[in-house]
Amino acid sequence: MAKIAILGFGTVGSGVYEVLCRNAASVSRRAGEPVEVKYILDPKDFTGNPVEPLVVKSIDVILQDPEIRVVVETIGGTRFAYPYVKACLESGRSVCTSNKEMVATYGAELLALAKAHNCAFLFEASVGGGTPIITPMHQCLAANVITAVEGIGNALLGSLLAWAVLGRRTRIMSQHLDSATMPEFFGKRFGRRSLKIAASVIIFIFLIPYTASLYNGLSRLFGMNGVWAAFPVSELLTALLTLFLLLRRTKTE
Repeated sequence: MAKIAILGFGTVGSGVYEVLCRNAASVSRRAGEPVEVKYILDPKDFTGNPVEPLVVKSIDVILQDPEIRVVVETIGGTRFAYPYVKACLESGRSVCTSNKEMVATYGAELLALAKAHNCAFLFEASVGGGTPIITPMHQCLAANVITAVEGIGNALLGSLLAWAVLGRRTRIMSQHLDSATMPEFFGKRFGRRSLKIAASVIIFIFLIPYTASLYNGLSRLFGMNGVWAAFPVSELLTALLTLFLLLRRTKTE
């Protein structure tokens, strides 16, 4: 049985504990052995709380227990988290964390420390809003030579540029024309109903393969075959329903 300790029992720490308890069977199956939370380190008073028997006030209790093999750090900041994590790694215990500040400040040092003591320092939860990207880069993309990771500049600058250049003008024109969607905007802007229909069709045509490829990639990444079909099917049904309503409205007019 793998016994772990959770450092900090706030929103993240309590969430980790809840998930481990609720999905105990699936977590144990994937880990290859039962996983149990033995300690929760937190200075708050937990009298009457179901987790009260697990709560300890000193990191030494965890460090002196040879059964603890993995420590989950959810304290945040660096004042307490850094020395606690450093002590755990030096004792040969693997650590996983969601602490962005600690990883940004001491990440290289802690990784070297983990390597020196033959344990792991995992911080995927602190990167990209918790998006699983580090593991796929190490495993799924192991045959590739990755020289840089870019994304913030493209998404941030692209969005800001579009908002700065087009946002105000589009908003003013949309309010002036009383339009809520782009097809409606084009139809009223140029006074052509055919343009409104064409814009709607173009959006549906290009949105379906885009979302299909997105969900197909996610399904392959997580091994969930068939997930990719859910959104395209819903888009197709929406397109058919929209077409039906347009034809019905045309006949009425």
